[in-house]
Amino acid sequence: MKLLLKISPVVKYKKCYILIYVNATGPSCFLFSAILKKGEVELDLMIEDSSDFNLLNDKKLNLKGQPVILSLFGEGVVQRTYRGAISQLNTIIPNINADDYHIDSCTYGDDNTFLALFRMGLLEKIIADINKQNVLIGKISLGFVDVVQYKNALLTDKDELFIGGQYVKITDGLCETGKKIKTGNEETPASEFLKDIEKAAYGNAISFFLNSKGLPGTLSPILFSNLKELIAAKISALLIKYLLPALMVLLLLNFVLFDRFQKKIGQLSGSLSNTENLREQVEQLKMQIESEKEFYAQTNLHKNKQFAFYVDRVSSLSVQGIRFEKLAVNPLQKRIRGNEMIMYKKNEIELKGTADNAECFSEFLMNINSSALNLRIGKQAYFYDKNKGKADFELVLEFPDE
Repeated sequence: MKLLLKISPVVKYKKCYILIYVNATGPSCFLFSAILKKGEVELDLMIEDSSDFNLLNDKKLNLKGQPVILSLFGEGVVQRTYRGAISQLNTIIPNINADDYHIDSCTYGDDNTFLALFRMGLLEKIIADINKQNVLIGKISLGFVDVVQYKNALLTDKDELFIGGQYVKITDGLCETGKKIKTGNEETPASEFLKDIEKAAYGNAISFFLNSKGLPGTLSPILFSNLKELIAAKISALLIKYLLPALMVLLLLNFVLFDRFQKKIGQLSGSLSNTENLREQVEQLKMQIESEKEFYAQTNLHKNKQFAFYVDRVSSLSVQGIRFEKLAVNPLQKRIRGNEMIMYKKNEIELKGTADNAECFSEFLMNINSSALNLRIGKQAYFYDKNKGKADFELVLEFPDE
């Protein structure tokens, strides 16, 4: 179901939750709700300094199906700032295998990079523990990456944030980061520490709402599964909210008109023998009823429940390198002009999109032919464009009646 991840940028949220996980002398969690209202982010602290994930399962929080950002600080989070691109990772941290780490980064200033890494195995364990509380993590933020990304909105020159034994400091527009152990009089007061946590949460919320940098690095299977479930839930909610009511209204209108014309025919049939004029009216009404019946059959409204099913199943057959630009179930037979009858093709799925190469297109066709949907490829076209470096394709898939 990689199509769901490809269309996720258009699935906009106006509310999210930020779970800040700090592992210093021990794990400590802070949960914030963030709401985007008239271009401003409103932050509300819901759980403060708790080491118990069970609190996330509180029904009052109602986190099930909601997007939750996991923001990690402290032990295990490696942070670096350097001049250059993310591609220079091996020169910054020698002998590193990028596949073993979740990588988060941002650029700032003139070609400066702020980088944070966390071992994939540890990350998956934390996510699995959180998932047990019916909470789905949809995005990962490491260390001060989001703070640095939006430092102009969150920090002033020579400001310093200290979380989980690590700090970030801005001096003349450049970032400095590292570990720091505070003792005695140097210890940060609880109120100041919470302010640092809030600034980090604001950075996470801004990054999420602006959708500015996605998820770089290796995407773990458990996080990939969470993302699919979150995006599918959002799309299903949108379909239920907008599409289904419209279809119900259309169905109801058809049935009301059908009943209305039937009653009218009954009234005219009683006096059919009186005048030729009445006979002609009855014939006209019959033609209108047949027209309504034909419209009902052509639109396949009685099979609308198939639409979401086939859209979801066909999407699941996609592979890396395939991008859909059009997916239509029972498309129009032809362009409608004036008062022409709307005619739909039956039992067809029309697909248009692009493929990075012939290999991924062939793999996609194999998935279609071997699927349990009994799909038959009725038409296929593949055109490779050397200038674009990719191919355009068209497919017509035929599916059987229920």
